[in-house]
Formats: sequence, C-alpha cells, structure tokens
Amino acid sequence: MRARLAVAGRAGRRGARCSSVRHPAPVQDRARPDCAYIHRERKRNGVTLQLLWEEYLQVHSDGYRYTQFCEIYHQWVRRLRPSMRQVHRAGEKTFIDFSGKRPSLVDRRTGELRPVELFVAVLGASSFTYAEATATQQLPDWVNAHIRMVEYFGGATTLRIPDQLKSAITRPCRYEAGVNRSYEDLAAHYGTVVLPARPRKPRDRAAVENCVLIAQRWILARLRNRAFFEIGPLNQAIGNNQLFGLGPAASAVPP
Repeated sequence: MRARLAVAGRAGRRGARCSSVRHPAPVQDRARPDCAYIHRERKRNGVTLQLLWEEYLQVHSDGYRYTQFCEIYHQWVRRLRPSMRQVHRAGEKTFIDFSGKRPSLVDRRTGELRPVELFVAVLGASSFTYAEATATQQLPDWVNAHIRMVEYFGGATTLRIPDQLKSAITRPCRYEAGVNRSYEDLAAHYGTVVLPARPRKPRDRAAVENCVLIAQRWILARLRNRAFFEIGPLNQAIGNNQLFGLGPAASAVPP
C-alpha cells in the first residue's frame, strides 16, 4: 500500500511540474506581424528586421520566431509588385537597344583597340533578332542601322520601342518623351510609331534585354580572339553567326 501511495505521489508531482511548463501558442493563434507597419519603419534610418521583430515580441510574447517573422514579411513584399504579362502580336513591336558591352576595332597604325557599338533589334512576337556593329550611337549611324534592320526583317512593325538614348530622344520623360525629328520622319516613312520605353524600367523592354545578353554571348564571346580593322569585316563575321544575320547592305557599312 505504501509503495502504491509513493508511486502515486511521484506521478502527481510530475503532473504538477508538466502543467506549469509554458507551451507556445499554436501557430494559427499567433498574432501575425503588421507587414505594412514593418515596411514603413524599415525606410527609417537604422531600423532593421531584427529590431522590429524584438519589438513585435515585446507585445506578442508567443509570436513567431525570427525566421518565420521574416518569411511572412518577405511574402507580403513580393505581392506589392505584381507584373503584368506582356502579350506581343505578330508585326506589332520591334524592341531596339545598344549593347552595354561593345566590340572593338584595331587601329592599324597604333594597334590600339577602338570600341564600337553593337546595335540589337528584336521582334516582340517571335524574338527574331538583328544585330550589327556601328561606329557610334550618333544619329546617322542610328538611322542607317534602322534602314538595314527593316531590310533584314523584310518590313516594319507597327511600333518601335527604343531605349531613351540621345540619338532617338530629345526630351527624356517617363510618360511622354520627345522624339528626334529625323527619327520620327524615318518612322513615318515606314508607317510606324516610336514609343520609347520608360527609363529605368527594364521590364518594358525585357525582350531586347534578353537578346542583348544573348548577342554578347554569341557575338562578343565568340569573336573575342579575332582582330578586326574595319566595321565591314566585323559585320560579316556577325552575319556568319547562326543566330544573328545582317541585311543585304550591312557588309557595306563604312568604317
């Protein structure tokens, strides 16, 4: 009898200790962080997620741990910037840009490398791409590259979407940029409209950004060990590439 009472006493004491242990609240009952407040506070100097989490725990002691706290906030932030999928119809858009990385010509007298430009244009619907080297980004080279581009594509699309570079745009603007008169006349000649991409909005011209990257890999990388003294032979080498071709007059581009 005494043995049974002793066992019962120990079991009772263990039960009392277990009942005094504090268990965290179930996940569904925890207070969710105020993500809008966190987002505003993070813009203030020196405010970090660690600090905001500590302040959150001061109010909600059974709240989320730091990793879950951050994950909830980052999921909320990702929903702030929804992107609309662009639909490209055949014959509607041509995206145009210069590559940031450039090919070079060798000076015959000094042997120095002289950088030139890489003009890239892509049809929005098919991603069919045209590329050529030009001496500069100035208006004459810009216009002549467009003429050869149209010859290569076999026609002009309804819209041309260039970056807001100086050769095309006289007044940069996010909503209504001023188009160079000569460039506008060229577009009118082909029955097309110039619609400049918004500055610092790469998603507006994602198609050409991707093709510029491909051009850098398939043109600049493949030709890196070859020396060219004039633009004509350089464009012929670009035209021999399987992914990029040049219009009939491209090989006659003056140096």
